[in-house]
Amino acid sequence: MEKINLNILRLAEVRWKGADPMRSHTHKKSVDILFDETTAKRLGSWCPISDRVLVDYLKPEDIIIIIIGEFYANVGDKRVEDVVGPSGIETINERGCRLIEWCQINCLTITNTWYQNHPRRQ
Repeated sequence: MEKINLNILRLAEVRWKGADPMRSHTHKKSVDILFDETTAKRLGSWCPISDRVLVDYLKPEDIIIIIIGEFYANVGDKRVEDVVGPSGIETINERGCRLIEWCQINCLTITNTWYQNHPRRQ
């Protein structure tokens, strides 16, 4: 599989007046996603699922689906196949178990668990 570099930022509880609609999607209260110019050109469509979940589809040749949301899921800090990396929240909760299972079924990755972040409080 070819590696694709994307620059995406998930923002929470943001009101950004005058944002370029091709580079930022705001849906209701808590879901916002910001793309750099190169990634924004790949945007195919987007679909709000709820006031806390937004799905962005990048152009078909990329075969990429990005699901951004407020899941309130702690997925732990142990690697689970290619779904969860070593940098998640330490204690897994029930929502975390369900999210991991859903990602496994749908061949998705919880990307923020693969990058070292500042220490998080639980």
